[in-house]
Amino acid sequence: MALTPLNTIADPGKTCRFELKASSTLLVLALLLCGCSLFTPPPTPAPVVVTPKPAPLPKPALLIVIANPNVNVKSLTTMELSDIYLLITKTWDDGSRIIPVNREAGSNARSIFSRRVLKQQPSTQAAYWDKAHAKGLTPPLVQESDNAVLVFVQKVSGAIGYVSPGMELKNVKVLTEIR
Repeated sequence: MALTPLNTIADPGKTCRFELKASSTLLVLALLLCGCSLFTPPPTPAPVVVTPKPAPLPKPALLIVIANPNVNVKSLTTMELSDIYLLITKTWDDGSRIIPVNREAGSNARSIFSRRVLKQQPSTQAAYWDKAHAKGLTPPLVQESDNAVLVFVQKVSGAIGYVSPGMELKNVKVLTEIR
């Protein structure tokens, strides 16, 4: 009974290969004596690197809601804004009158505002204002451009309006962005 080394390595943790010509008990003994492990450990897997996905960028603003700097409000929810433009809410928290200003009916800004804030199509609003007018309510004032809305809101105490992003907003308070 003889063991013939095929590849003898005396380093611990390394594997020795022998040609078996005797019992397996002798083979195990020979492996232990040469400092070789009985089993080859499985290879260590490469570490898994998980790269977190970057947070999605916020959608750009479609409209900026502005108010006269004297308005004593820091921000508005979409529901609060809707209530103001549908004349459900008529005064600011301090009791002063809210003066909402709209863009003209055919403008892109008005269409976005109607759909995103009022949850109505511009065509539906005509019927709403007909009914409101019968109750003595006057619809919000209308301005023909973003610049006209900006100037109106700057000059009229209690005024609120909406403009396209990218305008230089001086002497107004930004209350929210419509996305």
